[in-house]
Amino acid sequence: MCASGKVALKTPVNKVSKTDRMMKTVTRERNMCGRFGLFAELDALAEQFNFDPSIMQDIYQPRWNIPPTVPVLTVQQSLGERTDSGNTASLLRWGMKGVQGKNQTRASRPLFNARGETVHRLPSFRRAFRERRCLVPADGFYEWIRDESGNRTPVWFHREDGAPIAFAGIWSSESTSDGNIDSCAIITCDANELVSGVHHRMPVILPPESYEHWLSPGEDPADLRAIIQPREWQDMSYYQVSSEVNRASNDYPSLLERAGQTGLW
Repeated sequence: MCASGKVALKTPVNKVSKTDRMMKTVTRERNMCGRFGLFAELDALAEQFNFDPSIMQDIYQPRWNIPPTVPVLTVQQSLGERTDSGNTASLLRWGMKGVQGKNQTRASRPLFNARGETVHRLPSFRRAFRERRCLVPADGFYEWIRDESGNRTPVWFHREDGAPIAFAGIWSSESTSDGNIDSCAIITCDANELVSGVHHRMPVILPPESYEHWLSPGEDPADLRAIIQPREWQDMSYYQVSSEVNRASNDYPSLLERAGQTGLW
């Protein structure tokens, strides 16, 4: 629970938010990691990812249904004066401004994901991959199983011991008329055996021993590409959750309650 003790309230069913309308477009892009949750205690996150929790004390809030375009907690290596906490934390908008076409004009939509196979060479991502890498902590992520009729059943992927995980991320800073906007994207890879029965892509989940390597400046790009390859996670599992997850504006703990036939997955 955050310092304020507030929990986001459910959006009335007769209202469709801007986020929900945007997510109808997002779900048509099937190469995406499009939703996750982060609700761990701030002090536990600070200990696991080695940052000073006071940085986020007044702004961190638990979220059970995080969609693209909203601010998300990220961890970067501290570039300032060294302290006992070697990293720093900040909120970055999930969705980078990319470029497209031969003239490299601005893409019309934010780029929420970067494919691990091409992140090192595409104009939208290659500088961030070289110079601005981050961790995106999460308690788990959602995917959807589609049946023959096109119905979508949400499932929740998580560590069996309940510990947070870290997605491999990149970030950028863009100058606008309103000042600098810092944003990030989550790197994806081919699905491992666990996820492949649900979706063909998944977010890159970094093992703890790779955190420092991923965040350190000046690393060899070939070494970085090696640690964002698909890997099996024996301590992870998934189960079916409520279809209320489908509405991105719904954000409350009961979204993670098991639904349907609990023995199905």
